[in-house]
Order: sequence, then structure tokens, then C-alpha cells
Amino acid sequence: MKPLTQVAVYWMVAVVTLLNASRAQELVPEAMTAPEDETLAVAKEKAVLSPDQARISTKLDTIIIPSVAFTYASLEEALSRVGLYSMDLDPTEPDPTKKGVNFVIFKPRVADGQPAPKPARVMLSMSDAPLRRILDEIATQSDTRYTIGESSVDFLPAADKDAAPEAKATTRIGPKAMENLKRLRTIVIPKIEFKDITLVEAVNFLNARVKELSQGAPMPLIKIGTHMSADARIKELRLRNIPLAEALLYCCEAVNDQFHIHDDGVQIGK
Repeated sequence: MKPLTQVAVYWMVAVVTLLNASRAQELVPEAMTAPEDETLAVAKEKAVLSPDQARISTKLDTIIIPSVAFTYASLEEALSRVGLYSMDLDPTEPDPTKKGVNFVIFKPRVADGQPAPKPARVMLSMSDAPLRRILDEIATQSDTRYTIGESSVDFLPAADKDAAPEAKATTRIGPKAMENLKRLRTIVIPKIEFKDITLVEAVNFLNARVKELSQGAPMPLIKIGTHMSADARIKELRLRNIPLAEALLYCCEAVNDQFHIHDDGVQIGK
């Protein structure tokens, strides 16, 4: 190789090296400004919470709900159902009276003469999801945001800082209602085949099968709310080996409603 050619090659190598070094320096700030890891964000949140707030925040990550589904549910209905599940599935709380999470809904203050905002509805279906992820989705769909208080998770209008507490979406239920919830999950119905039947016929079938399968053990009675339409029908539903609680979810989804657990049993609709 001639000396002049060697010099040109050396210069080319030097230029390429400098360009690579410059590009590497440009990439450093971009890497440093990458989005925070979700776990790190939650850890930072807990670092600034009081002990009671941190305890509730931990529940949002440790309570895993096996299955939850809402079809056109109000925010109150969705949080009531999630609150019941959280009480039954809380693995970190040794005190039965403190299990689960309470929710409080803050309503926007409406000026005199102004119409109240139309209530948002929630539609979702999740399996094996942490409570925090479910609440994130509920907040997104209902145009709300939630904060962790000393004794509850508070839902507020997303864009309204001037809000007032309206009502608790869920309260501590008594031992009888809690027992009803557990029974709904323990009894398994081998076979359900509904085809164009009324909701009344479906409920009669479920009550008869529950009575047969419970073998004398006390079981909650399934009722239909007085505001449910007499024309409500289930077009088609085929299920196999399904817990009663999940069967009720499918039946309610078929008639676009929810079920509620009380001390004296279970009621579909209001």
C-alpha cells in the first residue's frame, strides 16, 4: 500500500470512530429519560404514603381477582362488586373486620340550573388481575381518577377538583352476606342449557339445582328485583361445571344487568 493511501485509510477510521462516539453520547440522554418501570413508580408512591395509605396500596397489588366482568355497570355497581371480592380475597389482612378495600365516590358539584352529568358505564372482563389494574380500567372508563386515603380508595371526577363525597360505594358487609358470597363460589353446577327462556325460568332452574346440589346445606335464595322487566329473556347460554357465582355473572350479562348479595340472598337487578 502506498503511503498516501495508508494515510487516507487512517483518516477514514478516525472519522468513523468519532462519529460512533458522538452517536453514543447522543443516546445516553434518551436512555436516561426512558419511562419509569411500573414497579418503581408504585414503590415511589408507597414511599410518600402514611402507614395506613401504604397498607391499602399494598392490598391493591396483592389482591388478585380470578374473574370479574361488568356489562354496562354504573361506577357504584362496579366498585360494590369489586369491594366484595376484595374482602374475600385479601391475603395480607389477618383481622377479618379489616379485610378488603373500601371505596368512596366523590360527585362533581353541579351549579344551580345546570344538568347533572350523565353517569358513566363500565364494561370489562378480566381474569387473574390485580385489584390495582382493575381499578385503573374502571377509572379510565368512568372518566374518574382515584387516590388512596387513610381508610378508603377515593374516586373523583378526572377533570373536576371541586367535588363532594356523595356516598360509599361499598361498606363492610355482615357475616351472613359474606357467607352467601362464599357459598356462591363453592357450589358447582354441572350443566346449564338455556335457549330463549325468561329470566324467571332461569332463576327457578338455578334455585332448584342449588337446592339439589347443596344436600341440605343452607344456600342463598336467588331473587329478581322488582325493577327488572318481566320480558327479560336469555336467548342462549350453555355452560359446563361452572360455579354458581360465575353462572350468575353470565345470566346477568345476558339480560344486561348485575346481581347483588344481601344477608337474605342474591338479587338480580334492583
